[in-house]
Order: sequence, then C-alpha cells, then structure tokens
Amino acid sequence: MILIRNAKIIDGTGAPERHGDILISGNAISAIGNFPHKKTEVTIDALGQRLIPGCISIHPQAGYEATLFTDHAPTTQREGYTTLIGGADGTSIAPLCNGSLEAFRKWGGTSGINIGWRSMAEFRRAFNYAPRTINFGTFAGYNTVRRAILHEMDGDPTDKEQKVIVHILEEAIIEGALGVAINLDTAHGQGISHEEVRHVALLAARYGVPLALKPRAWGKHFMESANEIVALYRATGARIILIDFLPRELNKAEEKDFRQAYTVIQDAGDGLFMEIQYGPDQHMPIYELLPRFARTGTIHSMRMLLEDKSQRKKIIANLPRLEGARIIHTPREYKALINVSLEDFAQNRGVTGKEAILELMRITQLKATIAIPQKPSALHTELIRDARVLPSGPLQSVYKAVDDALLPLETATMKLTGLPATVLNLTKRGMLSENYAADLVLIDDRATVIRTIINGSINGIKGICVNK
Repeated sequence: MILIRNAKIIDGTGAPERHGDILISGNAISAIGNFPHKKTEVTIDALGQRLIPGCISIHPQAGYEATLFTDHAPTTQREGYTTLIGGADGTSIAPLCNGSLEAFRKWGGTSGINIGWRSMAEFRRAFNYAPRTINFGTFAGYNTVRRAILHEMDGDPTDKEQKVIVHILEEAIIEGALGVAINLDTAHGQGISHEEVRHVALLAARYGVPLALKPRAWGKHFMESANEIVALYRATGARIILIDFLPRELNKAEEKDFRQAYTVIQDAGDGLFMEIQYGPDQHMPIYELLPRFARTGTIHSMRMLLEDKSQRKKIIANLPRLEGARIIHTPREYKALINVSLEDFAQNRGVTGKEAILELMRITQLKATIAIPQKPSALHTELIRDARVLPSGPLQSVYKAVDDALLPLETATMKLTGLPATVLNLTKRGMLSENYAADLVLIDDRATVIRTIINGSINGIKGICVNK
C-alpha cells in the first residue's frame, strides 16, 4: 500500500481543493481522508503540495503512436499526463487492415516497430504484453481503414466498400476503441463525402462513443465547415469533438469569420466539444505546410510534385515563413536533424528559409515533423472559458491560460482530467475518488511536476491500454 500524506487535493470534478491524505492499494485509490497514524509500505509526504488526477491528452503530438513501442521515457509524464489518446487525426495504430504502419509514414520512420496485430483486440493484447510508461487508448481512424480498403485510390467507396469500412470500425468499437475519428482536412480527407461522415457519425451515436472530427477546409472556409458540422450533429445526434479547433494564426478578417462560425457551433447543442492546443509550440507533419493546391492525392503524388521543377517555384512562393521552428521527428537515417532549427538547416544548406522547408520535404520524402512556436492569443484565453473546450498541451500552459481567464485552478484541472474522461467514457479515470485508478500527479505552486504515479506505480511504469 502507498500513503500520500499532507496534500492539497484537487479531485478533477471542479470541486474546491481540500487538504487530506490518499491511500492507494494495488492499482486503485482505496480511501481519501486523514490517516495520521496509518502505516504502509510506502509513505509520501506531499508537504502541502497539490495532488491532482493524471491528465488525459485527447490529442497528443503528431504521430506519437509510432513511438509507443520504442519510447521508454515520454516527456508527457513530466508534463503531467498519465493517459494519451491516439487516432484523433483519423490515422490510428489499430485497426490495421493490411498489418502495416504505412499510414504513419508522413510523421517519420516506423521500421523499429514489429507489427503483431490487425484488429483492435490484438493491438490491446500487444500493448499490455510488456510494461509501458503511459496509459494509452485510441480512436479507430476512419482515414486509415478507408485508405486500406480503397488502396489509396481517389473517388467514393462503393456501397459494398462503405459497408466493409463501417463493419471494421464497428468491430473496433466493440473491441475497445474509444470512438471513431475522421480527418477531412488532409489530401485524402478532402475526398471524403458528407454522406460517408454521416454513416460513421450514426455508428458512433449508436454505440454512444464520440466522433473526433477535423473539419473540412477549417482555417479558410469557417462558415461552410460550421454548417456541415451542425448539420451532421443534428442529423445523427453523435457526440462530436472538433480537433485543432483554433487555427495557429488568424488575420483580422479570418478571426471575424472564425467567431461567427464558433457562435453557430456553440449554439447548436451541448454535444459539440472543441479540442484546442495550448503550449509553446505546435507539432505539425511537414506535408501540411504544402500549399493547398499541392496537397492532393497520395503522399507519393505529393512527393512527385516536389520533383517537378515547373511546380517547385510556385510551391516555394506559397510556403510560410517559420521563425524559430525546429525539426523534431524524421526517418531514422536523418535522426541527426532532430532538434535542429530550420534556420540552422537553411544556413548549412546555403538556402533561404522557404527553400529549406522544401529541401527538408524532399530529403525526408515528406516524413518529418516540425515544432512551430505558438504564442497564446486572446482567443486562447477567451475560448478556455467555454465549458466544452478540451485543452491539450503542457500542464503549465493550460494553467496559465486558465489563470489569464480568471478561472479557478480547479477548473483547469477538471478540463484536463474529469472532462476528457467523461467525454471519452473512460472507466474510473480522470478523478480522485475511491476505487478509481491510481493515476496521480503531484505538482508545486508553479504547476511543475514533482512525481507521477500510474496505476499505483510510483515509478510510473505500469501503463495499460484503456477502454470505455
């Protein structure tokens, strides 16, 4: 047994903090109260620091799933997260119809992972076979299954193909997927029809699981996207989580359009949730930097476009200027580039900043991820007041945004713990309560993580594959 004594307890429900002790037996919380004379195998004196539930990230950094079986010391623990949810971008590590992680190629190499699963049930067994440093759950990615069934071909699926896709997703939900995810804002996702999305939303509604949705052309056509989202919500009754809801940069005209679209979504009903990234930077697959005219077809066709001299000048002219960006993930043969800034990469190659982006795309074959500095905007502060906003990012960044919004610390904690657990239907997680999983984080007054406990393990090496 483990006793954590003398803590300021914030339980994840939004209730005011209280002083007390927490007793852990096995992988669960056995009692909360005051136990001054209790003797246990391990006693941790919190010294009046805050004790919160382990945070749940509904949208970790891009391509995190590809490192699940190789990363043994994730920074997410140090950021206060004990549970990560994959697949929200429509690309999931399971189910895999072809037994390959080829869908993750746009985020980097996956050659170090031995695939021993196809179905969601087989993945869960593989994940739980060896000790993990984090809890993990996943949406079933519609884009992943659709690409496998259509063999990367353009066009709508036939009725038979659509039934096969929905059947595979239904089996994944039954076997433990937390929901279904669709990305309508990728080269592949742009070809997904509203009718396809409706079929999947009806499936999610039938099983009472959420649909994670990256809206179509979000960032350019806000009102059109908002109207499609609201129509889908009203027609199906599905609980919908809008992924990457707040774009990285908005000019004045775009902000006006965004606010109008947000009001439409906000007024539609309580079953629409918004995931927003908070933190010093945004992780982005490098292919997403391509101008929209070049983000068509498959990754292969986009790579071919980069080799077309007649198109390269046009692509370079439409690439963004990225001050302070750095490379954070590449295929194995280019690992020396990890943590190199784009400025240094450009200088070493003797090219301009925009040319450096194109060169990085070419040499990694679009299989790289970069971190782009992100300054919190007034919209970040404003939107976090919305009860349906699910923040992602480092604990300190979210706490800072909540503090700027003049909301209590208990609200920030609830948004990172109890709220995502409720939206995802996670069993006995996200709150500090008797018989709930012993996922706890001890933090100081600056929200710096002092200690992380996962499923009762004080070493944080007892992660499992979570389900609803």
